[in-house]
Amino acid sequence: MRKLIIILLCFAIITGCKKTGVQSPVSIIGKWSHLKLETRLIEDKAPNFPLMDTVITYVPGNYTQFNSDGTGIESHFYSGVSSTNNFQYTISGTILNFTDFSISPGGTITQLDEHNLIIHNEYLYGVYTAIKYKVDDYYTR
Repeated sequence: MRKLIIILLCFAIITGCKKTGVQSPVSIIGKWSHLKLETRLIEDKAPNFPLMDTVITYVPGNYTQFNSDGTGIESHFYSGVSSTNNFQYTISGTILNFTDFSISPGGTITQLDEHNLIIHNEYLYGVYTAIKYKVDDYYTR
């Protein structure tokens, strides 16, 4: 009888413990402050020789808003010019695609957590098939 009580007590303790470390998935939905844009122009062959690196750091107030219905708005102020763009987007796994958006076709979400979002994109530079742009957009909330 004593063994049965000990077994039941152990079972109650184990099953009654609250699980820790389990977090609900983080969503892209919401307002993200645009921190910076890093671009790298490289030769698209080994060893990916860099031709040019550029970092644009945005002033506070630049943001991108992702709505739950697949629409969004981006507001930027850069070099004395203010612009606002509406867009539509879809997400499949880590692939983010924009439609009705004049600045970026989207890219791969390389980081998404409660406070940080990084979107990476690579595409050919104009008609030059040996030169590629690598772009990383950094956001926070």
